[in-house]
Order: sequence, then C-alpha cells, then structure tokens
Amino acid sequence: MTNIEDADPEDFVSVETGTRGLKAIMDEAIANSIWETNTVEDEPEILLVQWQVFESPVGRHFTGYSDRGREGRVSSPIMTFDDESMKGITRSGRVYQLVGPAGFNADADYVLGQWLYMNEWTRDDVEYVTI
Repeated sequence: MTNIEDADPEDFVSVETGTRGLKAIMDEAIANSIWETNTVEDEPEILLVQWQVFESPVGRHFTGYSDRGREGRVSSPIMTFDDESMKGITRSGRVYQLVGPAGFNADADYVLGQWLYMNEWTRDDVEYVTI
C-alpha cells in the first residue's frame, strides 16, 4: 500500500468526473464533505443562527448555521423576505427563519466555500449584503 504522502497527485482519478490530478483530489474531498439537503417536504423550515446574506451571480442567498441539523447551510436564491418576522422563502420553497443577529459561523463559511467551488465561482463573485 502506498502512503498518501508518497503518491503522485496525477495518480488520483475522480470517480465522479474521471479527471486526474489535484482537481480529482478536490472533487473527491468535496463529494465526501458536502451532502444534499432533505427535501422541502421533509424539512420545510430551517432556523439559521449566525447567518449572513450574500449576492451571487444568480441572486441573494442565506448562509448560516442550522442548530437542529448541526450543519452550515447555503440556501437557493431568496424569492421573498419579511424583515419584521425575519423569514424568507427561497426558490426551493423552503422557509428560512433568521434567529438573532447576523454573524459569522465557520461551518457555514466552509459550506459556502465548497458551494462556490462546485458552482465554479470564487469569493470575488459574491458580495455580502445587509437586509
């Protein structure tokens, strides 16, 4: 068995894309660290703490930490938002309840970074906004 430190990065092949090299390593790491969310029917509302709102090339999104799911989240684009109730509905139909003040969360930031990578965007492609 070859030690991972001794392996040539070109020896890695992504199962998902068939690509080789460092991109293959990153594809595998992302595929194993980010998972699909429950359906809207199974989880119609998510409470986010330490949340933020950002603008991407396809619209505004929520990002934050779900205490119930114990995970960072990035939403689909926001369709409506009520600043009195702090509830928003996204393109998927899911309701996001923002709890407490806006803030940073490392898990949510990690998920955002992976989400950007999967969409072939960078942090330069998004801008945080105040709601």
